[in-house]
Amino acid sequence: MLDFATSQASMDFALDVQLNVDSSAGDAGQVVYDWLEQGFAALAGDVQASIADLPADTAAAGKAAGTGDSFGQITVSRRRGDGPRLVRTERTASREGWQWLRAEVAELPVGLKLVTGRLDETGIMVGSSFNGYVAAYPESPGWLQLRATVNRSKFVAVQRSWVDFVFSFADRVNPGYGQVTYSYDQGSSVVEETTQPRTPERWRRDPAVTIGRCRETLRGYGWLTVLAQELADRVGGANALRGTGAFAQVRQLQRGGVGLLVTDDLEDYTERTAEPAFRVLAPLLPPGEPFTVGRSPMRPPVIVVPVDPASMSGAG
Repeated sequence: MLDFATSQASMDFALDVQLNVDSSAGDAGQVVYDWLEQGFAALAGDVQASIADLPADTAAAGKAAGTGDSFGQITVSRRRGDGPRLVRTERTASREGWQWLRAEVAELPVGLKLVTGRLDETGIMVGSSFNGYVAAYPESPGWLQLRATVNRSKFVAVQRSWVDFVFSFADRVNPGYGQVTYSYDQGSSVVEETTQPRTPERWRRDPAVTIGRCRETLRGYGWLTVLAQELADRVGGANALRGTGAFAQVRQLQRGGVGLLVTDDLEDYTERTAEPAFRVLAPLLPPGEPFTVGRSPMRPPVIVVPVDPASMSGAG
């Protein structure tokens, strides 16, 4: 029987690439459109080019594409009436599909999803190189969660392109938070993922709430972390963060915020290399010792320093 560490190491878990933005980012419809379309172009440009001429109708496009061919699908989710029911509309991520989406985001939907891959013999997409998501939560009014996911093996192969995309996009939108970490439910941070599930304060564990507070409390930390300018200022700003030596890269973002990269290579990011960054960021994090008891090996790993941030010297 495989032990916990061996079992996890053998699984190609997905990574979560995320930015949280509010109204300071500019036109919300344009922001979400750009996140999906520009991410697609930057990180799966070969797929984008190969499906550009397919019809927007997904059924027709599926017939036109054959087994092994690249494919992509955009899904828009809207709430009808006051109930929880969502109505979903789908289009191919082709030139016609992007034209459709540009009109759709004039009235921002509850959620957006772009899934890419290659069609298997049953018509199902497999082997994705870029999946993009946008979500809005009523608990965090005015905020958008921009996400992308990709399996770790594919990420590592082109990690510099991912970092360049995140930082260049963040330069434009004055983000409240950003991360590259393993992908957890609802795009949780590693801190939220390891908060005791029975913790009553949702602002410590639920992204639907924490996103709206990310300029006040740092949601988490990862290989790549983006701090709101308000939080970066509390620890001395970009120059002070650079001076700690805890980060391989510190980038002052053009419209506000600071981007942090702990190691140049994701493969070198471990609990040990994360610890210096954790110590620097501890004053910004919510209190609480990480809870990892009984964690299933089927769940993504958590690279977390097993210390309550509030216990660190100078932490608030």
